[in-house]
Amino acid sequence: MAGLETCRSTIVAPQILWCQNEEQGEQRSEEYGEQLLKAAAASDDALVRHLIELNVDVNAEHETLRTTPLHFAAAKGQASIVNILLHARASLSATTWNGSTALHVAAQNGHEGVVSALLQHGACLSAKDAEGKTARDKATSKGHWGIVKLLNKHR
Repeated sequence: MAGLETCRSTIVAPQILWCQNEEQGEQRSEEYGEQLLKAAAASDDALVRHLIELNVDVNAEHETLRTTPLHFAAAKGQASIVNILLHARASLSATTWNGSTALHVAAQNGHEGVVSALLQHGACLSAKDAEGKTARDKATSKGHWGIVKLLNKHR
């Protein structure tokens, strides 16, 4: 994700973006999936919408972290991007390297609006991460009582 702030993109082919990196002055080709991950991480609604319109895989994974655009948006509390991705059929069951779903991430970070959106689209309350923790456990450990109440209401 380095250099994201200095990247200007131009679409040149159905699955390629040419990215001009202003810091290094070099062009490099990147797949749309990576661009969607970056757009979600940067909270760029317009680019997320545009890439989805181009039929980019909304479940593209970061190769190391195994995070999806939905995880990035959930972590940042970007309810608008979460809703865009969910309407494009992003997977609610995708997990990161440590077994966290987007619901785990949103609950742990205290993003009640995102938790609500995920629940409205059918996020699984009983999903456990690699430590055996549910989203409710994550919210409880961080003292996000509004989210705990919301999760309890959806049982």
